[in-house]
Amino acid sequence: MIMKITPRTGNAIVTKYHVKSTGAGRISATDNEGNRVYIPYPHELSEHDKHFAAVQKLCEKMEWKGTLYCGWLKGTTRVWVWKDDELEYTV
Repeated sequence: MIMKITPRTGNAIVTKYHVKSTGAGRISATDNEGNRVYIPYPHELSEHDKHFAAVQKLCEKMEWKGTLYCGWLKGTTRVWVWKDDELEYTV
């Protein structure tokens, strides 16, 4: 999924699922400058869209627009990076 966003150069977003002892959970979206939002765990969305919903909320808060790409880390963590034509590489 691609979203139009304009952040500060070099900024990335990490989303993570947080489990509570009550069984309910939430998803956080945090950028590398410490800006953060949490959303209640949206059971009705796909696994990827749950994380994207948190990213959308952070981007709305920060008033960012541009293009994001998502990758996965071990566990429930996803990393979102901004498309930058000057730093685009093909391997």
